[in-house]
Order: sequence, then structure tokens, then C-alpha cells
Amino acid sequence: MSFLKNISIRVMVLMIVTFLLAIWGMASGYSLYSLQQATQLIAQSEVQRKSHAQLLYGVEQSFRAMTTLERAASYTLNSDMENARQALAQAQPAIANVKSSLEAFKDGAHGDVTPAVIEGVVRTWSALVTAALEPLQQALQQNESDGLRQRLSQTYPIVHAFGDEIKRYTDQVAASTAVGEAQVHHENNRNALIAALLVVVLALIFTEYYLKNFLVVPISVLKSHLAQLTAGRLGYELTEFGRNCAGRLIPDIKLLQKSMVTPIFATQIFD
Repeated sequence: MSFLKNISIRVMVLMIVTFLLAIWGMASGYSLYSLQQATQLIAQSEVQRKSHAQLLYGVEQSFRAMTTLERAASYTLNSDMENARQALAQAQPAIANVKSSLEAFKDGAHGDVTPAVIEGVVRTWSALVTAALEPLQQALQQNESDGLRQRLSQTYPIVHAFGDEIKRYTDQVAASTAVGEAQVHHENNRNALIAALLVVVLALIFTEYYLKNFLVVPISVLKSHLAQLTAGRLGYELTEFGRNCAGRLIPDIKLLQKSMVTPIFATQIFD
């Protein structure tokens, strides 16, 4: 590393500072990018979780409405009209919740779930409302025994189709990689910061090495040499060091030493 002798201290310090700033800038930039990606993935996962929770709530309300309507239909077919009216009244809030959950599910975001699966859930869910719950509710309100049997027989295929679409949606939610990718970004961010820290430590070690060997040591040599001159030992030779800040002083000191030796030599001749 002898070439360092020919680089001025100022230039070297600027190079080290620039290098450290570049490392800090790259690490900070990557850290910000990684954190942004992780934040977006976590937000995507949270939105997906909310949509899935909305779906599960809609399923639970659909099951409650269906079972209550079936119970009301059983009462009606057995001519127990009082219990049939009570069961039908209990089904009204559940049906309203099913409809509101469906609208919220349509408006929500679904992350990694494919549009085809989302469309399948919306289609079968809408069919459950319009072709199963509402017709069954209407038949109960009109007390149509024959219509009730027909509606009940038409309900089960719709429920099964809705269940199949729910499973497809749930499988894709479970297979979502958003949280895993966010974890990868977190680990990469940590590794990048650790690597930047190690590089900074190495740069500081190099700085200490450079300043010691190319500034402190040469200055000590120059100080010792000047002490020799002050003591009158003018024959002491100073070794060239380089062209950095300390090395540039050596030619001037040699010239000073020569200018001191010449008069002394001339005095000795005349004596």
C-alpha cells in the first residue's frame, strides 16, 4: 500500500468520508425500500384478513338464516304457525346481515386471491340470497306449503356451490405469501444494516491505520529529526517518505539542514 504515501491527507479523508456516506446512503435507501415493501405486504395481508373475516361472518349469518328458515318451514308444514312466525322473525336480522356482508365483501380488497375465485364467491353468495333465502322467506310469509317444499329442495345445491367457492377462497388466503415476503424483506433489511455496520467498522480501522502510519509516524520522525538538528547533529539524514502532507515537508527540511551545514563547513575550512 505504498501508493498511499503519495495521496494527501485531505484527499484521503475526503475519500473515506465519501465512502462512508455512500455506504450509509445505500444502506438507508435499501432499508427504506425494504420497509416500504414490507409495510405494503403487511397492509395487503391485513386487508385480506378483514375480507376473509367478512366472508366468514357472512357464512355464519347465512347458516343461521338458513337453519332458522328451515325451522320455520318445518313449523309451517306441521301447522304450528305461532312458532313459524317467531322463527321467521328471528331470521330477518340474519338475512339483513348476510346482504350487508355480501356488499362489504364486494367492496373489499382481497390481496392474492384471484379474480376468478372472488367472482365465484360473489356469484354463489348472491345466488344464495336471491335464489334461496329470499324465495324461502317469501314462501313462508305467504304460507305456501307446496312452495316451501319446492324452495327447500332447490336450496341445497346452491348452499353446496357456495361452500365449494368458500373453500377455494380460503385455500388461496391460506396460501398467500404476503406475510412470508414481508418477513424476507425484514431479514434482508437486517442483513443489509449489519453488512453496512461491518463495512463502517472496517473503514474506521483503515482510517486509524492510515492516520497512524501516514500522518502520526511521519510527524514523529520529522519531530525527532528536528530535535537532532537542534542538538547540532547535522549529519543525520532524513529518508524520503512520499508526496503526502508530511512527505512534502522533507525536501524543505533537507534544504534547511543543508543551509545550516554549509556555513559550518566553510568556517571549519577557514579555521
